[in-house]
Amino acid sequence: MASVYVSDQFRGDILAAVHNLGTGTYKAILLGTGYTPDPSHKFVSDVSAQEISGTGYASGYAGAGRKTISSPTVTIDTTNHYAYFTYTVATWTGINAGTIRYIGIWKPNTSDADSKIICIKQLDQDVVTTGVDFTYTVPATGEFQL
Repeated sequence: MASVYVSDQFRGDILAAVHNLGTGTYKAILLGTGYTPDPSHKFVSDVSAQEISGTGYASGYAGAGRKTISSPTVTIDTTNHYAYFTYTVATWTGINAGTIRYIGIWKPNTSDADSKIICIKQLDQDVVTTGVDFTYTVPATGEFQL
């Protein structure tokens, strides 16, 4: 089963009302097999060394590989007593950039050094990119629950 790592910084930011996940701009970053999850990672610069790079995925702060998520939604489940976060990510077309193990969601600011990580999700299985399209689908119960 895949794991989701919510950053410690994000936990504090939620209590301080820094983020509104239902609005604003958030992006997705793809990380390879060399990344080791660590909830103390605060900024994209803490993880960007493990970002994949190659055909169909240009890495880096302004790289076209980092996709803006659409339809960010926070849903409250009053039956099960939790809230969850869902979104849609565009498809990466013709990607041949190594093996993807994680997808991270982050809030862009002015650079990787001040762009905060929201969460990093380990995929159900590694995805070896071979020039085909890659689309990530958020689970129906959300990327993470609070």
